[in-house]
Amino acid sequence: MANRKKRKDQESSTFSVRMSRRGLYLLFVLVPLIHHEGLFSFTILPKRLLTQIVLLLIVVAWLRDYRNKSPVNLHHSPLNLPILLYALAMVVSIGQAINPLSGLLSLSHHLTYILLFFVLIYTFPISAFHGLLRLCASIGILVSILGIFEARGFDMSWLLSNGRPSATFGYRNFAAAYLVMSIPLSLYLCLRGKLVGDYYLGLTSTGLMTVFLIYTRTRGAWGGLAGSLLVCAMLAGHARYHWKTPFDVSRVSLRSNAGKIFLIGTILMTTVLSLFEPRIASQQVRAIDEKKVELLDALTSVTAPGGDRERRHMWKQTGRLIQDHLVMGVGVGNWKHNYPVYDGGIMLRPGSAPERPHNDFIWIWSEVGAIGLMGYLWLLLALLFAVIRILKRSRSSEETYLAIALCTSLLATMGHSLFSFPRDLAETSLIFWSGLALLALLDLPRKTRQVPRPGMLNFLMFTTLLLTTAIIWFTYRYVRFDAQYLRANQFHKGGDYRAVLKASSDALSYGPFDHQAYLFQAKGYQSAGLSAMALASAKQGLVYHPHSAELHGDLGRYYAEIDSLEAADRHLNRALELSPTYYQMYNNLGGVYQKDGNFEAAITAYRRALQHDSTDLGILNNLGLAQLEVGRVGPAIRTFESALELAPGELWIQHNLGEALFQKSADDSTVLPSCLEAYQTFLQIADRMGLPESQTATARRRVNEIRAYLGGKK
Repeated sequence: MANRKKRKDQESSTFSVRMSRRGLYLLFVLVPLIHHEGLFSFTILPKRLLTQIVLLLIVVAWLRDYRNKSPVNLHHSPLNLPILLYALAMVVSIGQAINPLSGLLSLSHHLTYILLFFVLIYTFPISAFHGLLRLCASIGILVSILGIFEARGFDMSWLLSNGRPSATFGYRNFAAAYLVMSIPLSLYLCLRGKLVGDYYLGLTSTGLMTVFLIYTRTRGAWGGLAGSLLVCAMLAGHARYHWKTPFDVSRVSLRSNAGKIFLIGTILMTTVLSLFEPRIASQQVRAIDEKKVELLDALTSVTAPGGDRERRHMWKQTGRLIQDHLVMGVGVGNWKHNYPVYDGGIMLRPGSAPERPHNDFIWIWSEVGAIGLMGYLWLLLALLFAVIRILKRSRSSEETYLAIALCTSLLATMGHSLFSFPRDLAETSLIFWSGLALLALLDLPRKTRQVPRPGMLNFLMFTTLLLTTAIIWFTYRYVRFDAQYLRANQFHKGGDYRAVLKASSDALSYGPFDHQAYLFQAKGYQSAGLSAMALASAKQGLVYHPHSAELHGDLGRYYAEIDSLEAADRHLNRALELSPTYYQMYNNLGGVYQKDGNFEAAITAYRRALQHDSTDLGILNNLGLAQLEVGRVGPAIRTFESALELAPGELWIQHNLGEALFQKSADDSTVLPSCLEAYQTFLQIADRMGLPESQTATARRRVNEIRAYLGGKK
């Protein structure tokens, strides 16, 4: 560490070093905080785009130094090769993607942070790490206060969230992923901070972030942090006693009574606050599972039935996907497009489908193949060996504590990634790849080699510049898509299909990023009476999203409306193969069979639909009508009566019950009084609703006929 400090003046003299330091400081402050309410992905996209813009500025500064003949170093870190293998595997996997655009979107995210790693190890001054950790701790305090306020019942509706407490991260699991990486870095300030203020800052941040982490009820994050602390504590103990590595704790604050009292107070505060149950008052989409509200229940819910939220099912079915694409994978960003075929209807539901398997290692293997997974695992081993090398040779407690803190942070997110997807989040990716860069800098030999200017360095710098620019352009297009997609979603909820059509079409002009945009566009065309355009939109959507059960279902419905029954049958059955629990597809399929005159098949389809929802009045009505068509009058009557028990006075079911009873009266005249009552009830409701005479004429004629028959009989 001392030798690195000697280079401080030289480092600070170059523009790229100053830009790198300021840029990374800026990212550590803003990335955890920013979000944009005008986007559907209101946290992930703004954070990612900001990172890319800052990366571009650092690259431009680096290029400026190179053009001005300032010293430029390329460091040969043992981490470089596994990272390059991992990146290359992702690039090559695009060739396997059934949706290359999704692949490019995912690739742009991962390449952003891989490029950031390489730029940082060439430009970031290791002497600036204390300032970076102070900023991390300060932001940790801020977001933790917001999260604790949410959990204690304060109205924090001005913070957008799909699941509280989440502070500025949009979802509590995302907040937890950030916290498990930041807590070890704050602990470093407590143990080895240079200033008295570092001790108080680190201790406060650690305590508040721990409370917030517990309030998130994210068990995978808890396990990841606990496991990494245990592993790194064992590693530090081994280094201390076998390699004589120094681990001297800074006593700058513990020497004072105030420092000791503050430590005891922080421990008490953390313990007491952690025992309270989260009480969320602000609006949210997904509340904390009732099984996890109490702390002990959350800890024991891991083994409870359903405690894994069907993760094991996803992992098992993804294993089948991996067997079919063992070496090359299905393409980066394409798990979500391939998984529906393997799901079996457990996770796929109407309007909902998993985007990730909630395990980064399985996710990497399924998308990037065995080669990509080897690169990622090699990176994990290289990380551990780098820490071991630092611990073996270091004679500075400051350096060894930093290596252990970084290792704990990185292993915590890898442990968490066994149950979640931190590699897909901007804030965790920022800390992960920046942490790797800091470790690589700590692990560098004392003398770094300056690389000659011409040739490869020239190519490398301009390629990095062009690649970063292309990534920003691509992300910007997705941001524009996402903004219009949000508007389409909002208009759809409000029933304004003209606006839905406009917004979804605008979204798709930036790229076919999401199958829901095609669903919205098709519905907009359909509501405008443009059936051919609706059909064309759904078909175009299937080109990019061939395994979308909803697109197949809507396409089947559109084909049925134009009497293309064979195509309708094919697409509806495909939708059911992809999502067997999508019961409305059985209802639509029954309609196709009924339209084709195959009433027995229609009855079977309606009954399959009712197995999933026996209270759906529309399906019950359709089943009753199909039963009437094949002369099953008794079962039809029972079906209509079951529907009316659920919704007494339902207009057309009341009418159809009268028709069924009227047909039965041909063999059993004793049902005529019930038939008369059914028709009269229908007419009373119809008159109140103001139905035209053309829709009530048959019922009035039946009433007159029954009254005449019953009167004559008397």
